[in-house]
Amino acid sequence: FLTMYTQAGARVIQNSTQPQIGVMTQMSLQNGWVGSGADHDGLFYRVNEDGTVSVHGNIRNGTNSPQTVIAWLPLEVAPKIKCYIQAWCNGNRDGILIIRTDGAIVVPGTILPDNQAVKVMEARYPK
Repeated sequence: FLTMYTQAGARVIQNSTQPQIGVMTQMSLQNGWVGSGADHDGLFYRVNEDGTVSVHGNIRNGTNSPQTVIAWLPLEVAPKIKCYIQAWCNGNRDGILIIRTDGAIVVPGTILPDNQAVKVMEARYPK
């Protein structure tokens, strides 16, 4: 699919095809977020056979202010209600990311304690 963004990270155009079940797809990172250099470098999503969507990956060093967009999911796999997913920061501190109904994965504010090494391990939500 093709997605274009404004400098503020807002989605402006999306031409997409239906995601395939079981295919791991890497998301484009926004606002200074980059892959951490570890396994599963970046953020990925997969549509599962049971209709859920999995998100996982390793990212770091992006803007860590409230509601900053980290990445966008295609609208076809965005959740119907806002979801909170667990993240680990620097290996031993709990954090949370939000997946909004428009497909944006965002920083929730003070619940993400730092941005040095953020790991999401197989977070699932119903699509």
